[in-house]
Amino acid sequence: MSPPAAPHPTPAVAPKRQCGGWRLGLATLLLALVSTTGPALAANEAVPPQPPHPSTAQRPPVALVLSGGGARGLAHIGVLRVLEEMRVPVDIVVGTSFGALVGGAYAGGADVTELERLVLATDWNRVLQDRPPRDALRYRQREDDTLVSSRLELGLSRSGLTLPSGAFASGEVERVLRQMTPSTSLVQVQQLPIVYRAVATDMLSGEMVTPVNVTLFTAMRASMAVPGAFAPITVDGRVLGDGGLVRNLPVDLARQLGAERVIAVNLGTPLGGPEVLGDALGMAQQMIAILTEQNVQRSLQELTPNDVLVVPELGGASFLDFNRARHNIEAGAAAARAQAQRLASWSVPPEAWAEYRRRRTEGHTALAASPPTAAAVRVQPIGRDGQARPGWVGAPLAAGEALTAQTLSDAAARLTRELDAERVDTAIAGDGPSRELVLLPIASPLASSRLRLGVDLSTDFARSSELTLSGLYTLGGLNQAGAEWRSLLRAGTVNEVLTEWYQPVGAGSPWFGSARVGYRKNGATVYDDETGRASLLVSVSSGIASLALGRQLLDNAQARMGLQHRWLRGRVTVPDIGASGGVNELSAFGEIGYDTLDSLGFPTRGLLLSASYERFAGTA
Repeated sequence: MSPPAAPHPTPAVAPKRQCGGWRLGLATLLLALVSTTGPALAANEAVPPQPPHPSTAQRPPVALVLSGGGARGLAHIGVLRVLEEMRVPVDIVVGTSFGALVGGAYAGGADVTELERLVLATDWNRVLQDRPPRDALRYRQREDDTLVSSRLELGLSRSGLTLPSGAFASGEVERVLRQMTPSTSLVQVQQLPIVYRAVATDMLSGEMVTPVNVTLFTAMRASMAVPGAFAPITVDGRVLGDGGLVRNLPVDLARQLGAERVIAVNLGTPLGGPEVLGDALGMAQQMIAILTEQNVQRSLQELTPNDVLVVPELGGASFLDFNRARHNIEAGAAAARAQAQRLASWSVPPEAWAEYRRRRTEGHTALAASPPTAAAVRVQPIGRDGQARPGWVGAPLAAGEALTAQTLSDAAARLTRELDAERVDTAIAGDGPSRELVLLPIASPLASSRLRLGVDLSTDFARSSELTLSGLYTLGGLNQAGAEWRSLLRAGTVNEVLTEWYQPVGAGSPWFGSARVGYRKNGATVYDDETGRASLLVSVSSGIASLALGRQLLDNAQARMGLQHRWLRGRVTVPDIGASGGVNELSAFGEIGYDTLDSLGFPTRGLLLSASYERFAGTA
């Protein structure tokens, strides 16, 4: 069922500004796929004051303004805990970045205790990775790890090298966002029981943007797209990033939404020392800290004696210091209790508080008890140019399945894995208990052209050392079925060229064919057992050509069978005695691999298994 429509009117919106290129293409496609009821974005300066909810008729409307700050934003949960203990209702929630996440969860009806439990139980090291967890990758991408152990990947095209859109992959953090709003992530912002706005920045114009006619999930995701850390998202043709760049403590927006009293929670944005300037992420954090602190000082001047400013003592906790989650939450609670005397006058009687809690949580509770189901599921991949790409065979969830945070996260994870997507946009068409779900996987900037570079160094600290430079280049999406051309080049102690054409039977099909051709040359040293000195140096050259038919098995295994021809030549080079030999082999083979390791270099869990069978037809 749908939550009841909000009792406050949808604010007027500013005219939309269109952008060219792929962003406009994506916006057009979204509008074609899902009909909307109005403009998708509102600029804050165009939002007129709103009349208070009927329950606030006997008291001034109160706004909670939550600033951004990454892991420091966990303090907001402690502030909310104290407000609930003191029975202080808020009618408007405005947030930026992590403040938008916590505020959005609260406005969506989340229980504060459950929210605290979730963030404390979350493995933030898994969330904050440069790519999805290894067991969430396609099997072929896990194969890349075995070919070149380095994680250094770049896009390569005629325009030059392309870096990833953010230091961290989006999939895991989006999963956490859906868990923070388990039943209301797909509810429209203007349908929430509490007036809610998340502040984002138009990354092309620098304008402040408050997404309105979008889902709660989209508004939260746009606001926390910290430049350099998480990829920005495109909404209605506008590229949206972290709102802290323009308004980290949006007191003025709360006033425009009708607030007469403001509870502002300022987390502060401490600047780092010289040590943070050593990498791109550190530079991005420092830049954001400078910009946010400047606009926060202007916002603090807008507070009046009737407002309450809460400043948690977070010390030197950094933007990414999630291992201090409990400390940050308690710091927020302590700072709110320090303002208890002033907040006490805003407290309401138990009966009024019970009504407020019922109104805030009833939509969340109803959706949790009876979530909408998928009447139909459509998957429409989107290229980097914003244009639709060939469709996808099958659907990541079945018609009739409940649309919950878990099912949507699982569907997004599967599409991210299978289509090498940067992220997956979600749209819902219709209303009522059964709705059409449209999933739009946005292609990763590395999806069509990926270059991985690595260095292999080994030594026994006595007799030998080996150094090999490796490069793995993959061209993807070469036809409608999703063909790939992958080539490996090694130079150094081992010299090798290996290229493979990988052809799925159809888009999204687990069946595939492959053709491989390779050449390898390396040396081998034979040591004298008595003296320990090298007695022979042997040069070994080999080549391989194979054709195979294979199938992906579930998410973690692959099987293939086929024919291959191999040849091998060996020659003694030191001493040069003219000794040489070789062999040609034709064989039929079958192989199966299973890989669930969390890391190939330093695994802590999982298995890596392989088995093969080969039958030789003859040698020469």
